[in-house]
Amino acid sequence: MNSAQDLLKKYKEETSDRVFSFTIMESKIDRRSNKRVKLIKWPAKVLIKDKSIDGILRNISVNGAFIYYSEPHGKNLPLKLHKVVDLIIEATGVAPLYISAEVIWSNILSTDEKNTLIGVGLRFIEVPEKDRQFLQDFVRVYTDPMLNRTYWHLRSKE
Repeated sequence: MNSAQDLLKKYKEETSDRVFSFTIMESKIDRRSNKRVKLIKWPAKVLIKDKSIDGILRNISVNGAFIYYSEPHGKNLPLKLHKVVDLIIEATGVAPLYISAEVIWSNILSTDEKNTLIGVGLRFIEVPEKDRQFLQDFVRVYTDPMLNRTYWHLRSKE
């Protein structure tokens, strides 16, 4: 298991009560206009000017995504709000998706002796038509209970 996954596991254990109650509350007031898929562990790369941050995509919709990444203390700490970044998503079974996105939120989720786990919420700004079509189809399949069974193998095992 890599350090990002270790830190995420530690974060979930430390905040399980808070996260559970927050999730229930959030479901009642969820302001998202699009369904999202909360299952995946696709590799993602955030490109900002001359640097690249490797992360893991945890959930996605047609309009945005949540990724997390682990960095040594003091390096690539939370991204600035409203920063426009390029995002490369390595989705299972398809060519990489290239998306321009805006940082909506960025927080430190957890730390250990060496690393900091950072979560980032992104709103998609520019999505090529073929990538948008893939996202629409993917989200539709995973949020439709009947179609969902056919593609269950693409989900993470958590």
